[in-house]
Amino acid sequence: MSGELDQRLHEIISARTEQAATLEASLTAWAAVATELRSLLGVLAEFAAHPGAPRAINGVRPQIGVLPARIEREVLPRLRRVQQRFSRSTLNIGVAGEARVGKSTLLQALSGLGEGQIPTGDDLPVTAVRSRIFHVPQAARARVGFHSWQSFRESVLQPYFERLNWGVVPANAEGFRRAVLPDVHADDPNAETLKALRERVLGMQRSLDTFLPFLNGDSKTLDLNELRPFVAYPTAAEARDRSRVPERRYLAVREAFIECDFPGVDARNIGLIDLPGTGEIVAAGEDRHIAGLEDEVDLVLLVSNPRKKAYWGAEAAKTLDLVRKARCGADARDFCTLVINSGGASPDQVAALVGDIQQKTEEAYPIIETDAIDPADVRSKLMLPVLRHLAERLPAMDAAARRYALADADVLLSDIFGTLDALNAAMADGVPASAPSQVVLVKLAEKLREDIAYRLHDLVHDLLRRSRGPEAEDEQFEAAVESCYTQLRDWLNDGLGRTEAVWLHDAERKLKLHKGSGQLIDDELNRIRVHVAAQFNALDDHLAMKVEKLWADVASIVADTLGMRGAAPQVVLSALRDRLRAAGCGAMTSAVDDLLSTRLDYRTHFHPKLRRELDVLSPQVVDPESGEKRPRIVAPASAEGAAEALRMLREHGERAAWEAQKALLAELTLPALVLHAASEQFDDTFVRSGTAEEEFLRLALAHRDEIWPGRFEELDRAHRLYTACVGHLQGARDAGLKAQGGRQ
Repeated sequence: MSGELDQRLHEIISARTEQAATLEASLTAWAAVATELRSLLGVLAEFAAHPGAPRAINGVRPQIGVLPARIEREVLPRLRRVQQRFSRSTLNIGVAGEARVGKSTLLQALSGLGEGQIPTGDDLPVTAVRSRIFHVPQAARARVGFHSWQSFRESVLQPYFERLNWGVVPANAEGFRRAVLPDVHADDPNAETLKALRERVLGMQRSLDTFLPFLNGDSKTLDLNELRPFVAYPTAAEARDRSRVPERRYLAVREAFIECDFPGVDARNIGLIDLPGTGEIVAAGEDRHIAGLEDEVDLVLLVSNPRKKAYWGAEAAKTLDLVRKARCGADARDFCTLVINSGGASPDQVAALVGDIQQKTEEAYPIIETDAIDPADVRSKLMLPVLRHLAERLPAMDAAARRYALADADVLLSDIFGTLDALNAAMADGVPASAPSQVVLVKLAEKLREDIAYRLHDLVHDLLRRSRGPEAEDEQFEAAVESCYTQLRDWLNDGLGRTEAVWLHDAERKLKLHKGSGQLIDDELNRIRVHVAAQFNALDDHLAMKVEKLWADVASIVADTLGMRGAAPQVVLSALRDRLRAAGCGAMTSAVDDLLSTRLDYRTHFHPKLRRELDVLSPQVVDPESGEKRPRIVAPASAEGAAEALRMLREHGERAAWEAQKALLAELTLPALVLHAASEQFDDTFVRSGTAEEEFLRLALAHRDEIWPGRFEELDRAHRLYTACVGHLQGARDAGLKAQGGRQ
């Protein structure tokens, strides 16, 4: 065999690697089309049920519904088969034919293997497992892959149970061991075939323990001399011997890979696929038996033996039909070569078979005669011509396979694009609602700002009215001041808070102790001054209520418009501040901070104004004539002096309280002025700052569903579904364009 032939075959395998990558990309693209179409169908079903969906989409949905199944049926299986064919690193030659025509003998001659690896026989079928034999120089090993119980149950037993109408295979091996296998009715039209199948299953049941240990789903590497029990049926003698159970390890074998050095073959990457004789796998169906040829075999040698049958029988014709189905678009004459095993046959028998073949087959298939038992004859007359044929015709066969892989793709793509165009038109027929939620939200944010500004304007105007003009009277504040004054008078009249008798008794003792009124008067004037100031401190409760009322008014406006009801005013404003800060609304956050820092209290706003009025309670006074300081009150150290001191203290205390009351009543508008200023500052900063429009939109975006609960749910759902439909529609179109590129 020339190095030129080897090089040519190697180039074909290398070219296939690139083609496999292209087909893999096509597979991915077509799978993506199917995925996008299924996703589109799912969203369309939900969208179609929405009241805002365009009604026209219902007319297109059924057309889309059939497309994924068409892809799975018309494109993906062929693509996968051809892609797997091109992904192989070997050129594989399958050997098929009826049992007992010399297939195993031929494989021995081609591979150099013997009875221990490829058993032969003249009476009963021998080869039980499809073996794959690869030319690997200096190699001599086999790797056997075993079924698990589940895969054995599904792929081996179940086809028999179905053909025999026995229902479902027992779930485990023990159930199969104990199963009672029904007899075949004698009047069944297929009784003889079914009886043979039943005998097969009985044989499996009887020999279960011989192969059950191997049903582990693993694989095992064997020496070639260990292989025979795993690939061959029991011999006739073993099958007839009722004294012992026949070994049926082959039943556990899922696949067998053999590597050995083919004699006289220099070409690299050559494989032989040993196929059990047709008619031997009746239960599983011969279509299923041949199906692997589509991606596993590049050429089939269909063997006949004129010594067994000097005519082209129905079984051979059926085998040829099955092989033709596996050719993946290639010319049948390129894909199948008819091999006549002429060893031991007369020239007349060979001529009769050739003539019958030519008469009964439609195609002029290549016919090669060889003596399967003669390795040199097989190599020269069969192997070398077959390899030359592959070197010459495989490029054309591969091109045909590529066309076969996407034979229906153009029509299907046209249907897909047409259906997507129809859906696109239906979608454009009406978008749900008038605008997407983002557009609606911008408008609502502006209206929100207007609503708050409108209500704040009324609040600010009301506070302004209360702080100025004839309406600037605060009856509550006035009543609070007068209440403080009344309580001061009562305190003075009640002996400066100690009852008059107690005060007089203690005062007389102190006057006599200190031999004068100085210390007593100083202490009591200071105490009266502190008490007057402290009494008016009670206004803080009233003033704090005014601030809280402002917070409550603002919080009410905020709560009503921003969906923050049900909490105390300060809590609402604090929560609003946190929302604004989180949303990045700086000016609005500052407005709320300033409002919450508003203070209105006696010590800050009123006490400084009353401080001068309390001077009448200072212990000393300046003499207008001498300009010297002298005691404000002087009383002798006696009971009469104590009474005089109390009278004068009461008089000065009441005068201070009166003046304080008068000064406070003159400031009736001050609380309203403070509150008006605070509200106006909040109003201006919150709704009229330079960033107010942007900040209201930020707030609306961040807290849309709290401010307008339920408003966007249906709108968003409609647009989400619409957008998803459009997205999957475009995704299907893009994937289709990629698939179309792969077709080109």
